[in-house]
Amino acid sequence: MLKRNVLLCLIVMTLSFAFHSSRFFIRYVVKFPVSDNIQEETVAIVPSLWINYYLNTCKWPAKKYPSDKISRWVMSLTEPKDDFEDIPMEIMHEYDTYAKARKASIKAKEDSAIDTVAGEIDIEKCRRRRKPARYEESDSSGVDNPSPKKSKRRQNIPLL
Repeated sequence: MLKRNVLLCLIVMTLSFAFHSSRFFIRYVVKFPVSDNIQEETVAIVPSLWINYYLNTCKWPAKKYPSDKISRWVMSLTEPKDDFEDIPMEIMHEYDTYAKARKASIKAKEDSAIDTVAGEIDIEKCRRRRKPARYEESDSSGVDNPSPKKSKRRQNIPLL
């Protein structure tokens, strides 16, 4: 019976580690609702190491730290320090890179809302640009032809 309980405990610990290790390199865009520590609702990027999934809270640096230092900690996925505060939060979306999370957080701050699936699709859409068509007039000196023919042709532009 004891061996069975130990084996069961090891399996649960392994599954728990696999679940949390898969989230090790993920950054979340989270919303901090109004609370004792926060005067207005804000959005921020938080590494998965700082999040307590069971309590819906995350560790966040105290106000004494400058914002550039906090950004570096978030980008480098630094372990939370002992003086970080536990703040209630709501996960909006998860991203595998800091750049994607940054784009989504900017969009969420502008729109004050972000959709979990549509948010990522809208962010990644790029506008396609077409090269301008270059026209070359044909050499016709005829009076019969009032509008010269135009032909699409690429011009060789010398590189300097």
